[in-house]
Amino acid sequence: MVLTDRYTISAGERTVMAFGTLPNVTIIGDTTNGAHGTMIGRELANGWFYSLVPQKVQLADGKSYEGIGLAPDIYSKNSTTGIATGIDETLQKAIDALK
Repeated sequence: MVLTDRYTISAGERTVMAFGTLPNVTIIGDTTNGAHGTMIGRELANGWFYSLVPQKVQLADGKSYEGIGLAPDIYSKNSTTGIATGIDETLQKAIDALK
């Protein structure tokens, strides 16, 4: 099981990409952020900042998920109530799926 959410970004997404190619791995949680390319940022002479992604990262299927994110095999999102009471519903769903 690999747990993901909208805060899974950059190297975390590349890790999800790698694990997702394995036949015995299940991705569970929410869709990842969709920002897995390495970003280069610079400041212009007028004080403005810019950034760009100088690479195209593709999944094993040949598609780029930049700006989209990687969808999990099993969708799960923790509720506000669960978070407030210290219950990780996504983790529990992953444990239940392993039984």
